[in-house]
Parts: sequence; C-alpha cells; structure tokens
Amino acid sequence: MQYVIRPDASFRGFAGQVASGVIRPGDPVVSLPSERKSRVRSIATFDGDAPGSVFPPMSVTVTLEDEIDLSRGDMLVFARLIRRASPATSKPWSYGFNGEPAEPGRSYLLKHTSRTGPRERRSRFATRVNVNTLVQETGR
Repeated sequence: MQYVIRPDASFRGFAGQVASGVIRPGDPVVSLPSERKSRVRSIATFDGDAPGSVFPPMSVTVTLEDEIDLSRGDMLVFARLIRRASPATSKPWSYGFNGEPAEPGRSYLLKHTSRTGPRERRSRFATRVNVNTLVQETGR
C-alpha cells in the first residue's frame, strides 16, 4: 500500500497498485505484517467505483469493512493465501540477492515493501526457499 486516504472521519481508503490476483468487493483479506483480517467493502479507481473486479497493474483505493490500522508499506493479501504461500513476516531470513546466494558473515540491508530495516549479518542460514517452487531446502 502506498497511501492512506482519510479526508474525514467517514472515509478511510488504502491506495496502491494491485500486484497480483483479482480483487472484488467482499473478498477476505489480511494485512501484513499485523495479520489483521477484514473484507473488501469497496474498490475505487480513477474512473470511479469499480463495479466488479480489479487486477494488476491497476491503481486502486480499497475500503475495508473493519477499521484496521494499515500504514504505508503494509500489504493486503488474500486471506486464503496465508495458509499456503504468504510473504514471510518472521525475523529469520535466508535470501538470494541479484541472482547471487546470500553469504554467511556478509552484511545486508533489508527492505520490505517501503520499510528499510537495520543492517543484518548472519553467521549461517538454517533453510532457504526455492522462489520458483516455494520448497524449503537445507541452508548453509
């Protein structure tokens, strides 16, 4: 999400670009990293309210049925994906960067959506995830 729109106390919309999937009013969603659940109430586009579904790479404003706290950089994810292959929200990590595997002992600056964390250094990696199959493999 790129921006929270709140012109007055009666409207709270979350603006951003649809990254994947098709979104419709009534779809259950989960905010990450807070993992708060809600449903899509309405979807507005540049041309007005979307009567049906929206899809990538459309820029939209989503309103939710529940008053949950979302900030710039948070993600709205389909609730059904949380049980399968949701984006990782845990502290441990083992990533490859620019096509190169992450190296133990090297310092990395981590960025999640629009949030940049402190530099991280790992002495070893417990596991790694194949980004093509989402299968966990033994780390190094």
